[in-house]
Amino acid sequence: MPKNLPFHPLFFAFVMLLGCVGKPQSKPHRIENPDSATRAELRLIIGDTERADSAFAPDIARLLPPLDSVERVLGQALGENSGVRLYGVIIPYRQSVITTPGGDIFIGLNHYLGADYEGYRGIFPSFVRHRKSIERLPTDVMQARIAALYPTEFGPSPTLLNRLIYQGALLETANERMRAPDATLLGLTPDEIKWCEENEGNIWLTMIDRDLLYSTDPTVAERLLSPAANTNLINANAPGQAALFTAVRLVRAFVDKTGFSPREILEKKLYNDNQTLIKSQYAPVRQ
Repeated sequence: MPKNLPFHPLFFAFVMLLGCVGKPQSKPHRIENPDSATRAELRLIIGDTERADSAFAPDIARLLPPLDSVERVLGQALGENSGVRLYGVIIPYRQSVITTPGGDIFIGLNHYLGADYEGYRGIFPSFVRHRKSIERLPTDVMQARIAALYPTEFGPSPTLLNRLIYQGALLETANERMRAPDATLLGLTPDEIKWCEENEGNIWLTMIDRDLLYSTDPTVAERLLSPAANTNLINANAPGQAALFTAVRLVRAFVDKTGFSPREILEKKLYNDNQTLIKSQYAPVRQ
């Protein structure tokens, strides 16, 4: 392992499994942490290897901007004494952030080289590529962190509504100290957010009219909540994951009406309670 880095057996197994960190650099790039109260420390562990994955290493060094602002955002979002350790690695899979039970978070820096990065073409569709910017990194990390702290504990046959409330609370909890714009939070473009804002009532009422809201079919949830070019179940013009826009709005309405925090929705598993929708008084109108 690189000098001055703690040895974590789970991390060693992780990088051996990936095969993307071989002979480590003698002096790994380390970002100092002058103010631990407002900054996180992101340690970069990117080594030499003959695998094709190593092609990302020079591109990371060449294309990634300084990570000071990322550290500040994550430091404020994670809070003091979080016990979280951040490692920048190369992850040759579609998942960009991996968490461990011990509090380690591995960030695939090769996933944040910009939407126009040539290496993404032919691998990721456009609706995924636009998320691969450094501005998205803190949001991805915090969403993975909150999902690890509060995994889903649905009752039998969860409905789409249960899943929407959970996802909305997860997103809002992850964002409570960052206050990222909705486009960044939801992984949508500014034009897609504008479409959702103009069609909020249409999205919501279409899910009701088509009996989707209380559907227990997991394929329905998959089609509505997973990244996609569009959401045909709602409207051919609806961006992928448009339903998540209403999930966030529903949770915000519930917080406003009841005084509960988004984190309490997760802690108390209020996503399993259909009264959560009623208490939110969320009822956007069709335009």
